[in-house]
Amino acid sequence: MDRRLLLGVVPLIFLAGCGQTAAPTTSKSASMSNHEEAEDVEPVPADETRSGDETELSSEPASTEPAGSEPSAPELTLAPPDLPELPPVGDLGPILEHPIPDRSGADELPPMIHELVPAPPVAAPPIAELPAPPTAPPTRCPAGGAASGSSPPIDKGFTRVRVFYGTDRRRGGTTPNEFYNDQRGSEGAASALELGHCDVSIPYKHAPGEIERPSVWRFEFRELPARHVMLLDVRPLDPARWQNDVREHLNESADLAAMVFVHGFNVDFASAARRTAQMKYDLGFPGAAILYSWPAPNNYVECEGNAIWTLPHLMEFLTEHVQKSGAKSIHLIAHSMGTRVLATALKELVASPAAAQVRYNQIVLAAPDIDAAVFKRQIAPQIVTAAERISIYSSSNDWALVASKKVHRYTRLGEAGASLTTFPEWPQIEVLDASNVDESLLGHSYYGDSPTILRDVRGVLGGLGAAARGLRAHTNYYLFSSRRTLLSDRPR
Repeated sequence: MDRRLLLGVVPLIFLAGCGQTAAPTTSKSASMSNHEEAEDVEPVPADETRSGDETELSSEPASTEPAGSEPSAPELTLAPPDLPELPPVGDLGPILEHPIPDRSGADELPPMIHELVPAPPVAAPPIAELPAPPTAPPTRCPAGGAASGSSPPIDKGFTRVRVFYGTDRRRGGTTPNEFYNDQRGSEGAASALELGHCDVSIPYKHAPGEIERPSVWRFEFRELPARHVMLLDVRPLDPARWQNDVREHLNESADLAAMVFVHGFNVDFASAARRTAQMKYDLGFPGAAILYSWPAPNNYVECEGNAIWTLPHLMEFLTEHVQKSGAKSIHLIAHSMGTRVLATALKELVASPAAAQVRYNQIVLAAPDIDAAVFKRQIAPQIVTAAERISIYSSSNDWALVASKKVHRYTRLGEAGASLTTFPEWPQIEVLDASNVDESLLGHSYYGDSPTILRDVRGVLGGLGAAARGLRAHTNYYLFSSRRTLLSDRPR
């Protein structure tokens, strides 16, 4: 084979193996052997850009050979081809930019690298060496909140107050505010009495004496526990569970004290529960707060009939449940027509041989809607020995008792002024005239609305007499001064 042909074919084979195609031979180069003098081959400038996949060729100027001699083969110098940049391998990019890291840093690698370079397996410790999961100690919500083995609810902006109750109302709806209605409970059951507890929210910004409720004037159209005193839930309990839970809350007070509240006329269950919780909170009462709620509709005649109907149920509640709960100090507070229910029940209990040992610490009758003559002649002589002290709060500014007097025509026990009823023969009965208390909302519910009266009730539950609480002594009664006192003021 001709040596010149061989020198031309070998580079073509090399370029074909590299995936490149040699540039076709120009007609001018092919005809060099037919000319006596070869024309100069124009060198390619170093900065010229080739298009496509052309191969750059650099050649020296051809030497002039004498005529008749064989032309020498051109010396070709091959420049390295323009190799295209390799595309990234997957999503990792060029391999040289992602060196495989050390296994010691495997925990810091991206998830994809974890799949390519898995971390060395770590042997699990024996079961005996694994630490036991932490267990949170049982917690109790502030101010008598719920106590249970489960995680307590997270309350923000309010305090949860636990109220225990006994009621002979009929069940109503499923929501807390409608759980019991104003109808009498079942007569066919062995007992019309139901026991349970409920939780009430007291906002952090609560004002003493207030029961904060939604107001359309403040554009409040629903209850919020962080803003309002709100009945959160109602849960009926069996007697054994009820007494056990009450006993747990009794342990929060040094003297194992319980406070039983009996509401009055035209009060629904939810309102009575809110009032009980508000008094417990404002009074700072550390023991168990207990509510007795009876059906008290807004019909006065019907309500008076229910006040008689509920008597045996209240007696059962006090003797079979409250007194057997383990409480060492039991305080009774009643309001309005509820004082009639409580006073009559106590009279019956004292007269009963089975209840001869019944004795309470403090009995508070707030704005009592009772016939004054009936109480003084028939009830007071019977119940005067049932407690250490009986405190009667009266006022001449109580509009509800003025209306009740017009209905019954006779003086009510809660009236003050010229109609004030006193008990000089029994010093353990203290009559307190609150007519001078300067409160803008003084009315029938002043016992719970007025910080001044709440402060005084706190002293009563603490065992202080009227003189020790700073009231002015008059003939057979005590008078509040006209200066308004704060609930935070300690009784003298």
